[in-house]
Amino acid sequence: MVKEVMNNPKNAGLQPRFGPGAWVTILVVIFTLVFGTVSALYRHSLPTDGWAMGEAGDVTFLRNLAGLNPQIQRGDVLVSVESIPSDFESIGNSDLLKRVQAGKTLTYRINRGGEELDMPVVIGHWPSGSDFWAAYLTPGEIFNLISTIIQFGLAIFIFFRKPDDPASGSLLLIMAAFASLTITEVIPFGYVTWLDPTADFLQTRLSNILLMSLFPYSIVRFAMTFPRPKPVYLRFPWLPATVGAVGLALVVLLSDSPLSWFWFVISFVSAIGILVHNAFTMRDAVSQAQIRWGVGGFVLGFGTLALMFLVNTTGIVEIPQESFDVVISWVFMIMITMISVAILRYRL
Repeated sequence: MVKEVMNNPKNAGLQPRFGPGAWVTILVVIFTLVFGTVSALYRHSLPTDGWAMGEAGDVTFLRNLAGLNPQIQRGDVLVSVESIPSDFESIGNSDLLKRVQAGKTLTYRINRGGEELDMPVVIGHWPSGSDFWAAYLTPGEIFNLISTIIQFGLAIFIFFRKPDDPASGSLLLIMAAFASLTITEVIPFGYVTWLDPTADFLQTRLSNILLMSLFPYSIVRFAMTFPRPKPVYLRFPWLPATVGAVGLALVVLLSDSPLSWFWFVISFVSAIGILVHNAFTMRDAVSQAQIRWGVGGFVLGFGTLALMFLVNTTGIVEIPQESFDVVISWVFMIMITMISVAILRYRL
C-alpha cells in the first residue's frame, strides 16, 4: 500500500493543485475576457447616432448616450436609413457604410406611435471617459455591473480553492462567458455593427462561436463532474469537448442555420438531465446536500432566464429591458452563491 502511494502521488493527495487542465482553463478565461474587451473598444471607435438600440424584432431606440439627436424619442422604431430598410439583409448588402461617417447628416425614417416621420440625424462618435460612464451608468446598469463582478469573483474564488475540480473550472468558464458578454454590451448595439465587417465578425460570428461551443462544453462538463465525476466521464473525459466541437462546427459551417441554437438548447437540456440523474444515483449524504444546493441554484438561475425569455418572446407579458436585466442579475447572484456552497461543501 505504501509502495503504491509512493509510486502514485495522486493517491496521496500530492497531485499539483494547478495541473495542465487548470492552466488551460485560465488561458481560455483570459482569451474570453480579452475578446469582450476588444469587441467593446472596437465598437466604441465606430461612428454612431448616439442611441442605444434594441434589436428584438424591430430596431427600437432605447437611450441617448452621446447627447446627439434629441429629436429622436425613446421607443421610436427605425424604419430606414437613407431610404434603405433597417433589416439586417438590406443594410448589410448596401453601400451605407460609406455614408455613415462622423460629421455627416443622414435621413432616418422613424415610426413613432404608428406615424412615420423623416428626420435629419447627425452622425458622431461615442463619448469617452467620464462623459460616457455618466450617461451609461443608470442605477440598473450599476447593479448589473456589480452583480457580474460578484458572480465572476465567486467563480474565481472557487476555482483557486479547488483548481483540480473539473466542476469549478467549468463554472469559471460559464461565468467568464457571461462576463465577456457584459463587457461587450457596454457599447450598445447599433445598425453600424451590421455594416462594419470587423464589428459584425466580433459581435455575431465570434460571439456565437464562444456561446455555441464554450457554453455547451462547460455546462455539460459541469453536469458530468458535479458533485463528483461520473464513471462515464472518467472513462471518456473527452465527451464534453465533443459537445463543444459539434457546436463550433455548426456555427462555422452552417452560420445561417438555426441548428447551432438547437444544439445549444439540446446541450442545456442534456445537462439538466445529467444533474437529475446524479440526484438519483449519488445517494451519500454529502453528495445529496451538494446536489440540493447546486441543482437548486442551477435551476433557479437558468430556469428563470428561460422563463423570462419565453414570456418576452411570446408576448404574454412585455418585460422592460432594465427590469429584465436587474431580475436576472439578482437571480444569478443567488445561483452562483448556492453553487459555491455546493462545490466547496461549505457546512455540508
